[in-house]
Amino acid sequence: MSWQEFRSLLAGITGNLVALMSGVLAIAFTVVGLVWREAPAGEVFLGCALLGALLSPVLVWRDQYRESQRLRSRIAELTEIDYAYALVLESVQASLDLGNAGNTLELRLLFRNASRAPLQFTVEKLEQRIAKSAVQFTGGRFAILASGDRTVWFPGGGFSNEAYQAFPDRASGVVLYSVLYGAPGRAYARRATKTLLIDLFKKIDQHGNAFLVVNWRVDTQSDEPAGP
Repeated sequence: MSWQEFRSLLAGITGNLVALMSGVLAIAFTVVGLVWREAPAGEVFLGCALLGALLSPVLVWRDQYRESQRLRSRIAELTEIDYAYALVLESVQASLDLGNAGNTLELRLLFRNASRAPLQFTVEKLEQRIAKSAVQFTGGRFAILASGDRTVWFPGGGFSNEAYQAFPDRASGVVLYSVLYGAPGRAYARRATKTLLIDLFKKIDQHGNAFLVVNWRVDTQSDEPAGP
């Protein structure tokens, strides 16, 4: 918890306690004033009770107003954030499962939110071409990342075992994708596109297990306003 958040929490607790105590004292002064209503002090207690009864809702309204202003300020801050180049591709990961005939090789994308605010994104198009085989995916799912967080995008499919077995020991290819992103709950503000050049190296470890080494680099890229 940051110092600013702690101060806000402390102020909220203090404000609620003051409002509560004002209400309690108002009730107590009312009782005492009624008991001693014939005495001069009774009028004083009743006056204090009236003051406490008026002060309590004012304090509650003040706290609600402050919270409303804080939320408005936060919304305005999110609206003003420039999300340009905020969604960063950190790596391309290969998932190899020789026992899965329909999805033996799946290439996944690791994204990071480089902005100072939450970010929502969706992969609207993803195309992978390795050797003589190709697979394509369209969007539909979305993800939300906190500032600085990372996530792996699972396309939900990949190259079949037949296609993988046809790959040479060193296979080259291309990955193309288009991603929409921006502030959560709002229309996507940005569209990022990339063309990646991929090199896959089939390897066998000392225990006879197959694995892959993936090298990739950016060939072309753009990050522009999403537009209508």
